[in-house]
Amino acid sequence: MTHHVFRAIFTSTWFGPQELRRKVTEGALANYVANSDPDGIDHGLEARPLLAFAVCYVAAHYVLDLIDDREAEAVLSYCDESMD
Repeated sequence: MTHHVFRAIFTSTWFGPQELRRKVTEGALANYVANSDPDGIDHGLEARPLLAFAVCYVAAHYVLDLIDDREAEAVLSYCDESMD
């Protein structure tokens, strides 16, 4: 999936204030990029679309302060281990 798909998902399914939509979209995309760095952390998100979605979904919740660092890490660790 490309960043265009994620942008479409986040901007079309949530109708909050534009500034919050921008913050959530940028946070989710930044997290996707950070977890797709072949020279650093690379979870193979291009080949694992469910995990790619989970990374962006959890990042959006983190950006909105709906979950904290510990909760985000726990969810993402579970997803990384469980999703193929």
